[in-house]
Amino acid sequence: MPRDRQGKFEPIVVKKHQSNVSGIEDQIIDMYARWKQRCAGHVDRRKRVLQVLANR
Repeated sequence: MPRDRQGKFEPIVVKKHQSNVSGIEDQIIDMYARWKQRCAGHVDRRKRVLQVLANR
């Protein structure tokens, strides 16, 4: 990970010197749910391709 030597990077989710991170759990769960949906779609497409190939 590149360093921010000038200190210009401004975090979005957890601001600099922020100690209260309430609500971050919801963001993490939302990201996880989106990831799981993508994975499930990939598995479904893979199964469909394998079925088509098996029926040839």
